[in-house]
Amino acid sequence: MPLRKTHLFLPALTLAALAAVAPAAASAASSPTAAAAGTCTPLPTTKAFSGVDGDQADYSLAPGGNFENGLAGWTVTGSAAIASGNETLGISAGSKALRMPIGSTAVSPSFCIDQTNPHFRFAYKVDNVGAAGFIADVVYKDARGAVTKTEIVSSKSLSLTPALWAASPNSPLATIIPLNASTKSASVQIKFSVASPANLGSDITTGVLGNNGISQIVGGATGIANSASNIGLGATSSVVNVGVTIDSVMVDPYRRG
Repeated sequence: MPLRKTHLFLPALTLAALAAVAPAAASAASSPTAAAAGTCTPLPTTKAFSGVDGDQADYSLAPGGNFENGLAGWTVTGSAAIASGNETLGISAGSKALRMPIGSTAVSPSFCIDQTNPHFRFAYKVDNVGAAGFIADVVYKDARGAVTKTEIVSSKSLSLTPALWAASPNSPLATIIPLNASTKSASVQIKFSVASPANLGSDITTGVLGNNGISQIVGGATGIANSASNIGLGATSSVVNVGVTIDSVMVDPYRRG
């Protein structure tokens, strides 16, 4: 009998110990940090879109993404320039935005993403939905090391209201970009292109690699100037009065609570 009691008592202790350890192990396994620790330098975050559409995700500002310091590393073509007037959605405070006429492009500075950067969003305002639209691409190096781009969001798929600020949908970023096998990260840029709706699909990107990854990504929508008269805009010079304004480019660092 004593041996039998001892035999029954030891498993009881073991079960009690396992019961105490299991919740802690489960908590660690469900933690986003434990599941996917980032290799990029963490940046300050805010719940930037909570007042816009209830999005409770934390967001960091992309490099120069509020345009308060001018172009600050952005590469632009086609008369894209800083303009007075911040987005009115309350995403990020300021007094400036990026004005992009038809035929212009703007490419952000390169920045690091890893598995903790799944999405990005931004504010936009289209002057005339029948005359102008935009495409947002992510530019990166593919598995072969070649500079390439992937369309992330376009005004073609959005319901637009002329001359009013709106927020882009939650768009994929690191979830579709091949990350470096050793660092689990990638260097990317975001490219905005503005064109007439009929020419949104004709954008061509070329790139030159620099020491810090992707740099000097340039290009534009082909045939846009010639199409100006076809959409009722008159002379090509008048196209600068129709376009899209971009502001508050934000990256979601996947921090939940």
